[in-house]
Amino acid sequence: MVPEDFDYQGTYAAMKDEELLAIAADCENLEPAARVALQEELDKRELKPESSTAAAIDEPDPPIIHELDPPVICPGCHREVSNHLTCGACATLICHACGTPLRVEDELE
Repeated sequence: MVPEDFDYQGTYAAMKDEELLAIAADCENLEPAARVALQEELDKRELKPESSTAAAIDEPDPPIIHELDPPVICPGCHREVSNHLTCGACATLICHACGTPLRVEDELE
């Protein structure tokens, strides 16, 4: 437990930029007074935490939906599939309804 009169400003002022940025990237567990002091020090040094950028990089891309012409029958749910998802890693066509990989006639030839 940290005393209420702890000198967060002095502590953060003595840290290197990299240390401040590392703390800022994971600051949700900090005491409110610590967050304020940290933000003031970041502003003073004109540093911008990259936590939102890092989070955006780690998020997978949304699935891509394509129209099939002519539609194919899904081997999993036996529905006619006119639109499908495409796997971002291997480009496999996937049934939008049940997630089963689709076999398109062009692939069979």
